[in-house]
Amino acid sequence: MKYPTIFAIIFIAFNVATTRASGQNVYRCGNSYSQTPCVDGVLIDAQDSRTKAQKADSDALIRKEVATAKAMEQTRLQAQAQQEADLKKSTKRVPPEVRAQPAEPHLLRMRRISTKPRPHASAAR
Repeated sequence: MKYPTIFAIIFIAFNVATTRASGQNVYRCGNSYSQTPCVDGVLIDAQDSRTKAQKADSDALIRKEVATAKAMEQTRLQAQAQQEADLKKSTKRVPPEVRAQPAEPHLLRMRRISTKPRPHASAAR
């Protein structure tokens, strides 16, 4: 073939012109939905019943919510980075021997006591 690009463009244009988007039927079959009819299937009107103005309002609201979500994410990431930086600064000032000591040693003893295995109920008989 001498001109494959031209042939591809013509082929695509022909397919676009001959293929049209047609509405597909939707059937409710019990608790599921299908494009093929079933025995007790009910035909459902699945077309968007909103006007163009309602759809535009909905799209505008979605864009606003996405922008708000992105701004909230940026705020959270900045706060998280600040907390990590503050933590690094605060741990550098504390001497290692102080950091190694438990804050409340009596709680550690309680944990050791509470983690001992208990005898099984049938073994106590």
